[in-house]
Amino acid sequence: MQISKEKDDYLKVESPIEGTPAFRAGIKPQDKILEIDGESTLALTTNDCVKKLKGEPGTKVKVKVY
Repeated sequence: MQISKEKDDYLKVESPIEGTPAFRAGIKPQDKILEIDGESTLALTTNDCVKKLKGEPGTKVKVKVY
């Protein structure tokens, strides 16, 4: 998925990419990702968020979406 992050804001989905886990999970444009594996995205950089969202191959990543 394509994401963006403004300073002092949550991670925002710009667009899910068809065929990806985010797309299959029903993630929609403008959704905000509040937490990744229980950690708030407020204090994370965009790069940190991307790393956490990708996770290790074969593992599951839990996200809280608004």
